[in-house]
Amino acid sequence: MEESEVIQDIVNEISSKMSHTLLSASEKLVGMDYRLEQIYLMLGTGLDEARILGICGMGGIGKTTLARFVFDNISYQFDDGSSFLANVREVSQTRGLVALQEQLVSEILLDKNVKIWDVHKGCHMIRIKLRHKRVLLVIDDVDEFDQLQALAGQRDWFGLGSRIIITTRDRHLLVRCDVEDTYMVEKLNYNEALHLFSWKAFRKGHPTDGYFELSHSMVNYADGLPLALEILGSFLFARSKAEWKDALDRLKEIVRQQSPGNPGQRSRLWLWMDISRVLTKNEGTEAVEGIICLQPSKGVKLNPESFSRMKNLRLLKIRDVCLRHGIEYLPDELRLLKWHGYPLRSLPSNFQPERLFKLNICYSLVEQLWQGVQNMRHLKFIKLSHSVHLTKTPDFTGVPKLERLVLDGCTNLSFVHPSIGLLKRLKVLNMKECIRIKSFPAEIEWASLEVLILSGCLKLSNVRQIVQNAKRLLQLHLDQTSIEEVPPSIKFLSRLTVLTLRDCKKLVSLPSSISDLRSLKVLNLNGCSKLEEVPENLGHIASLENLDLGGTAIRRPPSTIVLLENLKELSFHGCKGQQKSWSSLIWLPFYPRANRDSLGFFIPSLSGLHCLSRLDLGDCNLQEGAIPNDLGSLSALTNLTLSRNNFFSLPASINQLSRLETLNIDYCNRLKALPELPASIDGLFAHNCTSLIKLCSPSNITRLTPRMFYLSNCFKLTGNMAIIFFKSLLQSLLKSQLRGLKSAVTSSEFDIVIPGSQVSEWFTYQSIEQSITIIPPTYCFNSFMGLAFCTAFSIHQHSSFLSHVSAPSNTLYLELVLEINGWHRHSVSISFDVNSLAQFNHIWLCYVSKSYFAAPEYPNPIKASFAARDHRYMKLKVKAFGLRFVFDQDVEEFTQSSSEFISEDLASDRLSVKPVIKRSSDYDLLYEQPHPKRVR
Repeated sequence: MEESEVIQDIVNEISSKMSHTLLSASEKLVGMDYRLEQIYLMLGTGLDEARILGICGMGGIGKTTLARFVFDNISYQFDDGSSFLANVREVSQTRGLVALQEQLVSEILLDKNVKIWDVHKGCHMIRIKLRHKRVLLVIDDVDEFDQLQALAGQRDWFGLGSRIIITTRDRHLLVRCDVEDTYMVEKLNYNEALHLFSWKAFRKGHPTDGYFELSHSMVNYADGLPLALEILGSFLFARSKAEWKDALDRLKEIVRQQSPGNPGQRSRLWLWMDISRVLTKNEGTEAVEGIICLQPSKGVKLNPESFSRMKNLRLLKIRDVCLRHGIEYLPDELRLLKWHGYPLRSLPSNFQPERLFKLNICYSLVEQLWQGVQNMRHLKFIKLSHSVHLTKTPDFTGVPKLERLVLDGCTNLSFVHPSIGLLKRLKVLNMKECIRIKSFPAEIEWASLEVLILSGCLKLSNVRQIVQNAKRLLQLHLDQTSIEEVPPSIKFLSRLTVLTLRDCKKLVSLPSSISDLRSLKVLNLNGCSKLEEVPENLGHIASLENLDLGGTAIRRPPSTIVLLENLKELSFHGCKGQQKSWSSLIWLPFYPRANRDSLGFFIPSLSGLHCLSRLDLGDCNLQEGAIPNDLGSLSALTNLTLSRNNFFSLPASINQLSRLETLNIDYCNRLKALPELPASIDGLFAHNCTSLIKLCSPSNITRLTPRMFYLSNCFKLTGNMAIIFFKSLLQSLLKSQLRGLKSAVTSSEFDIVIPGSQVSEWFTYQSIEQSITIIPPTYCFNSFMGLAFCTAFSIHQHSSFLSHVSAPSNTLYLELVLEINGWHRHSVSISFDVNSLAQFNHIWLCYVSKSYFAAPEYPNPIKASFAARDHRYMKLKVKAFGLRFVFDQDVEEFTQSSSEFISEDLASDRLSVKPVIKRSSDYDLLYEQPHPKRVR
């Protein structure tokens, strides 16, 4: 074979495999047994707290393979869901972080229709949707801190018992994320390496006769790197000895064997000790073409002339190396320079990188990148993120092909060179949180710009020139800027799909020309506290899908909103309208609707919004009668937020919302009763509804199969009421399971939290301890439906500050854990905000379906235990809890006894708990459960 053909074949092989998993988890993981054992120990899957584990090592060493194998082998233990986010580094660059957030939520909730509009809302959705779920999450190949912030920003985003695994080449990222344990993946030893290579080259565990010496040479080249072994083995499979020898002689991609005692004579360096030796002792030569070492190298102290003899160096990726006396030279042949923590104030003055196409020096000490005009006609990518010493951008005149310029977090950047406006090929400009930038050049010709991020540029007040001369923009992010108005010329941005102006505190108006943005899908004005109105023709933006007007001074939204037939998310959260005087509140019941609307926030008709799935009217100072009666016409609505309002009742039309899954009425302190709720309700959040005295009508209760009813601090509801409600929901849920109306995922569990202090006698096994171990009734798995639990708990103040407690600052956790034969099988958790939960008694009732129990496991002992995670100032104390086995016979007996019972007790003030189950004699003989008793 020709030399060029050999090299090209190997290059193609490398290119096709670098972004994929080394080995399928179904294949034998050569040399990985010990490594997996260490990872399992670090994961501690039996522990209650959420844990984060890092898997770190150089590229190709097997991080993804290990993570995938672990994921495939323990994901079954995480009943609430699991997600493997592969190739995060690549996906975040090509599809963005929002796509990864959507994948995460979609895979865990098993919902293909998850839609997230921006990273901020994605973080909120992950936290809200998953904070009570015990999940397994793998975030693979991370190389930026922002990726972790967007996907797993805090532990309390996930429920107790969750496990998050992060694979990365960058150990520094794991330190920043406060990861508990990090497993550093080591190279394979010689025997392991030969075994893996043989499987790829010969499809068996050892070399074919006559190939041992050749195999020995190839294994030495790869130096224990699994990816290199796999690529070489796969490349040489089914080739003749002559081809092997030819490849061995001409191979330039992996050349360690050519100079075993002098790494400076090799073309590629990736081992830390070889790189350290070459850079500190100035042993580099013209043979070196690439240096890749992405693990922190703070122990490496560069010689000022380290690169002076590496004239052909084309690829340099290093991080955090030390320089005592600066650096005199960087090779002009460089194509890619990535130096995390670059330690100099500028690039060397004699550096003339005419062929450089990518420059990435994040977290650098650079003050000015270069002086004057530099000829970099091939440079397409510059990234200087979080280079806090940078004060000015360079002259870009000599960089005509630049496509991406990323300067986010450069907090001292105050001067932008005029040439930045002449970058006609620029597609992405990210200057997020460049807080000292006040303006842009007068001359701007951004003919190709598609994404402009200026969020957090606190002093930027004028974007007129930008809007007029960047007509191909797809996304414009101006959050937290000082702009007072959006220029009318914005109408020329005909391709714009996203416009965010979040927390622009000085913004007072929007132009009517905004209605000409025919492609706009997302408009975010949240927190624009001086914005009193939006154009009446806003409803003419037919493409709009997400509109956030929360936190503005708007009192009366435009009536044309009803025309937004593609709108999916609408928020008025925090739009309180005019504050009312005491006198106006006294006469409020006597005002006609029109006058009442004039006092506060007015909700227009929403009847035409047939695609609307999320509506947020929280904290809008809504009074009685303020919610329009046509609310029930929102046929696609799944999430409705009405929290922190002042009405006494909810419109009956809520029952017509046939797809409504979540209703949030937290802190509605005057609300006295719930209307009939649609059968689709999955979660009711009614924390601190302190006037609530009535839940639902008896007929309505029997139609509901929710998963979450949270009624903490609703003190006018008693624990007895909760038991009644719990039994009614249980009856409905069991019926649906028997009829197969719902999948095991959606109907497998539910829980209720309500004020109370005692565990009902209906729960036949009871304990004052925090755990019970019970042997289930025998010969009854086919009729076994699930387990019902109840715990009474109280909240107390610690006698002193607990500095060692690591729980999130405002959160208390309570978790139920089920174990069978010592193995964790399922857990359910709830959390409370310390600032909102009064120091009184509550009870938590929950039901877990038999879908979490396999038939062979059923007769084995079941251990149920409750665990509480304390706060620094407050603590949860479990006072007692009970358990009951539930069988399909209970459904018929519920039906016979509960209808009359419920109607009597919910319709009157008699709330004493009565026995609901009336056992037949046959049932007693086969499945008799014990009388209530305390188990110690």
